[in-house]
Amino acid sequence: PPISGPGVDPNPPPPQSRYTRLRPLAFLRGAAGAKFSGYPEADDQDLLVSLPSFMRLSDGAVKSVADVPISIYLLQIDEKAVTDAQLDHLARRLRSIGAQHSCFVGDVRRRNEALTVALEAMDFFSGATTTVAMSISFFSLTSSMYANISEQAKEIGMLRALGVRGRWIQRVYTLEAFTLVMSATLLGLVMGTLVAFTVTAQRALFTRLPVPFVFPWTIFFWVVGASFVSALAASFVPATKKVRKSIAGLMRSVT
Repeated sequence: PPISGPGVDPNPPPPQSRYTRLRPLAFLRGAAGAKFSGYPEADDQDLLVSLPSFMRLSDGAVKSVADVPISIYLLQIDEKAVTDAQLDHLARRLRSIGAQHSCFVGDVRRRNEALTVALEAMDFFSGATTTVAMSISFFSLTSSMYANISEQAKEIGMLRALGVRGRWIQRVYTLEAFTLVMSATLLGLVMGTLVAFTVTAQRALFTRLPVPFVFPWTIFFWVVGASFVSALAASFVPATKKVRKSIAGLMRSVT
């Protein structure tokens, strides 16, 4: 409701806006303590100017550069040059000084601790899920290769009768399993990477934040290594059992 009373104008004049044309030196996508976006539809972005320019734009409200109001100080310290104890001591000193002037002093390291714990939990969950998936894939591959080799027992016996060595047969089945497993692994990695990159780009578009795409190299090497071992174990063991049998026993095999 409008403010009424003696000496109060019931119809005050609308607030006036003053526009100043500036020539930007650069366009930023992000900066600490300021809001920037690479999308032109974002109308709540900040403008960084020098202290003399701010005093000039204040239209006389700020008389000196020393009177420019500053609400946030950002201190960046090289963590490699100091120890954690020295940083903690500096933070305590700043908090004691800030308490005298009703200022809040925050430590980015403490804020990052919760984020680090969350990232470690997500990495553990991803690793556990990958391990379970690789275990199921290993047993499925083992049963498939065992059934395939058992069905080809007579062919193995004929090759043995023609003089083919057992190591050559083992090598053939091992290469077959390795080709199937590695092709499926690489195809899954490519599809998963494309999906993850698309989701990351979509999140960066919606939140207007520079969300980086981080490739999980640890899981990548773990999946490739586990696939290689699974291919060798799933094909070499059943092939060895068939090769050690006699030729007559292989020819009498019933599938």
